[in-house]
Amino acid sequence: MDTRPNLREVSVEELVSRLRLASSTEASLYVEEIIRRFEPLLRAAWPRVALVVEYRDFVQEVFSRLFEGLPALRTAKAFPGYFRKIVFSVASSLARRSSSVHEVHVEEPNELPWVGGEAFTLRIFVRSYLELLPRQEREVIRLLFLEELPASEASERLGIEPGAVRMTKSRALRRLRELWLREALALEAKR
Repeated sequence: MDTRPNLREVSVEELVSRLRLASSTEASLYVEEIIRRFEPLLRAAWPRVALVVEYRDFVQEVFSRLFEGLPALRTAKAFPGYFRKIVFSVASSLARRSSSVHEVHVEEPNELPWVGGEAFTLRIFVRSYLELLPRQEREVIRLLFLEELPASEASERLGIEPGAVRMTKSRALRRLRELWLREALALEAKR
């Protein structure tokens, strides 16, 4: 039987407060939950250093820096912004530190598995346009529509205010509509 506490219902503030007082064994549980909640933020910053360091090493560096500075964090409520600052600071310092870029070899499969259906096609279509959006807009749309998270959880994961999530969503949807309209007009002009 799993005796691990269910931390999904615990607020970020409570999670950080518990982390500050935790033993090393307990701390790992809180760190896992923080990684789960803030993974979109970590994944958004990682491409800056993806050719230099593996994702796991990047996350370890972020949490190493977090633990160094956590005692100085005045209030747990400030954690999302503080964590965001650390993530992008680590990404920037790793990018500056790297003097050589390693070649990444991704082996492509000989054949793609068959995946059918209208829903799958729609997801691929939407994802292809998401790549054209700025990073934060792309993450907001991905969390709200593809992962179907409520705005409050998307806000928490990205480390931004709920109002900023709504504004970013609105801006991203407007930009997507403009992209789709331009594409439709270009296709119509070719006919």
